[in-house]
Amino acid sequence: MTEYTFNDQETIDALQNDLNLIIREDNAPEAYLFAKKLESLLEDSNLSSDLSNKHLWKYKKMIKQAKFVSLYKQDEEEILDLINNHFNDIFNIKFYDISDKIDDFLSINKFIIKERDEFKEKLRKSLLDNKKKITKEEIKIGEEKVFSSISNWLRDFRDSFTEEGFKDSLNITKYISENKNFLALNKKEQKKVKTLFNLYAHLKILSSSPEGIEEHISIETEDGEPAIIVNGRIEKIPQAVIDIFNEVQRKTGGKLYHPPQKEISSGNQPAKKVFTPPETEVDDKKVKNISPKRDQKAINRLLESYKKFEMDLISLNANLKSLEKYKNNPDGILNKFNQDLKVENRDNLLADIIFICENKLLDKFFRDSKELLNEFKKDLRVKLSEDIINNIIEKSTSPETVSLYLQFLLFKKLNLSPKNSGLFGMHLANIFKKIGQEKYFPIVYGDLNLERFVWREVIEENGLVKFK
Repeated sequence: MTEYTFNDQETIDALQNDLNLIIREDNAPEAYLFAKKLESLLEDSNLSSDLSNKHLWKYKKMIKQAKFVSLYKQDEEEILDLINNHFNDIFNIKFYDISDKIDDFLSINKFIIKERDEFKEKLRKSLLDNKKKITKEEIKIGEEKVFSSISNWLRDFRDSFTEEGFKDSLNITKYISENKNFLALNKKEQKKVKTLFNLYAHLKILSSSPEGIEEHISIETEDGEPAIIVNGRIEKIPQAVIDIFNEVQRKTGGKLYHPPQKEISSGNQPAKKVFTPPETEVDDKKVKNISPKRDQKAINRLLESYKKFEMDLISLNANLKSLEKYKNNPDGILNKFNQDLKVENRDNLLADIIFICENKLLDKFFRDSKELLNEFKKDLRVKLSEDIINNIIEKSTSPETVSLYLQFLLFKKLNLSPKNSGLFGMHLANIFKKIGQEKYFPIVYGDLNLERFVWREVIEENGLVKFK
């Protein structure tokens, strides 16, 4: 974290920019260091006494956000305090997934099932007792109007479906489509309640057996095969998952990529970023100082994250099977994608994109989806001239154009988090390789610093776009 004098708005803005970059990267280690250092500085009584209440409040808000991002590095009491007193703050962190963060904490810090269960029970109890307001207006439970607190929203659901109702996701779907309290909310507040219900449901299954583990845990079977526990079931890791890492390691001499650090210009005009998803910049010194031991740990974490993601995608099998009728009807799948986009059905949209790529329909989808194409052009106009945009559109099958368009769909239309977008991009890269379109394989790489898959950056240089 850069050194600053703290008693002015310029410093607040600079630190917030630092934190925004950390959030966009979902960089938990850097978020942890940011929170620790800023908290340490604020503990200096001389500094705190010089700050206005307004400035002090802004610094404390940054610390809370950084702690939420680095949740797996916090202790139990800190996590309970964050969720008890600052639950609403997660909605100010773009792409934040509280359930995913809690899973990270459990899988890294809790090796005994009983300890996992005890902590999840503490979290559930804290939510049931939480009197913090989560939506604006009062809600009606029975004939009574009550404060719109976290506990009362959970109470409303439990009155409809009982406590055990949280175990069935169909109950949540029914609640949000029929409940009058929920339907009276605006979209922003509906998202808050859905996040609350999904978190509580995620913590609901409690036992001292594998069925009580919502987070995925990698194991070896008796015959030595890699496998993973998914919601209590032992699933073998698909060969495709193993194949893609063998391929990545082969292409990179046994290691995943370190991201390139400097833009190299071959002419007079400097290189410019074309598409700006959440940034993935890192310090040169961090790259140079990464040890082989840390390399291996980073690779293992990347492998773990991808295994888990591939297992999650199994849930889309039914969606994909339903799309088989479109194999001889490409216009039908294009229309279906647009319909799914209108109702914001993310699972259907992910399945649609997989089907389109598997059946080599991406170029047709790109050209024929006029409304999306116009939005894509508009997005490019922020940084590029009309001539360069026309060149991108004309070269619709180039790896750079395919990469830019997929990033546009995943970040701008589906609102995937940087983490999930990178993982999904890796899945698509594997699909392209399988169907003979290997030139698209390098669109995503494993970043050893972020311990995450990221999209290879596309830059414009001397009137041309290319991978950095």
